[in-house]
Amino acid sequence: MNPWDDVSKEDFQDDTTMSLLVETLGLEATKKVVEIFGGDSVYVPKAESVIRMGRDRKIYREHKEKRISYQELAARYNLTTRHVRAIIKEQKKIGDRIKEEQLELF
Repeated sequence: MNPWDDVSKEDFQDDTTMSLLVETLGLEATKKVVEIFGGDSVYVPKAESVIRMGRDRKIYREHKEKRISYQELAARYNLTTRHVRAIIKEQKKIGDRIKEEQLELF
């Protein structure tokens, strides 16, 4: 018998956060979250931060692969050219670090 068989969504109703997780993810996924992260503090970034990371990778790819200029990227993403340059520089560092880590595997 699985110890989770008797656990229902009502068991989470007294905790607002857990109730919201059940509502959002479903009962089975919430049980899995509890199994994996139970007792730990977990940081969940804001949506804007995650969206920004995706945007920054896209800007880097468009500049590197499609040779789109800083000025055009700035206009396209409503940023300054200075900010676009900083994003590209940071994304290059991230890419270089990932390559280094991959090489260390061999």
